[in-house]
Amino acid sequence: VVQNNTATSFDGGGVYLEQEDSTLTATGNGTSVTVDSNTAGQRGGGVVAQLGADVLVESGAALVVQTNTAASFDGGGVYLEHEKSTLTATGNSTRVTVVSNTAGQHGGGVFSVSGADVMVESGAALVVQNNTATSLYGGGVYLQSEGSTFTATGNSTRVTVESNTAGQSGGGLFSNSGADIIVESGAAL
Repeated sequence: VVQNNTATSFDGGGVYLEQEDSTLTATGNGTSVTVDSNTAGQRGGGVVAQLGADVLVESGAALVVQTNTAASFDGGGVYLEHEKSTLTATGNSTRVTVVSNTAGQHGGGVFSVSGADVMVESGAALVVQNNTATSLYGGGVYLQSEGSTFTATGNSTRVTVESNTAGQSGGGLFSNSGADIIVESGAAL
C-alpha cells in the first residue's frame, strides 16, 4: 500500500516513475498494489510514468488507484506522458481500478499525453469510476496528442467508464489532437 503521501510542489504524490526501464510491475493471482489518498501539487496524484516509464499489471494481479489528487493540473489518479510510457493491464482476472480521484484541470482518473498509451488486453478489466476533472476536460480519461492511444483488445477484455465528472467537456472520455480510442477483437467498452 502506498498511502497518504504528498509531493508538495510537483508531481507523483504516490509513485513517480521516470525514464525507460523504470517500471511498476504487479504480477500473479493474489498480488495487489493499492495507491490511496496521495496528493501531488501539480500532476499525477497517485502515479506518474513519463519519459518511457511503465506500469504493468498482469497475470491476475490487481492495481487500485483511489482517492488521489493532482491539485493544480492533470491526472488525479494516473499521469502518463511521452512515447513508450504505458499503463498496461493484461491477462484474465487482471484488474485495474481507478476510482474517486481528482485533478484540478484534466484527467480526473487517467491522463495520457504526448504518445503515452493505455492498453487493456487479453481478458483484463479496467474500471474508471467516480473521478473528477474539476475545471476542464476528461473526468474519467483524458487523451491528447497524435500517438497517444487508449486500446481495449481481446475476448473478455472489459473497460468500464462510469459516473465521472468534468468541469467542461468529456465527463467520461475526452480525446483530442489526434489521440485514438480503439476497441477491437471482442473487447467491450
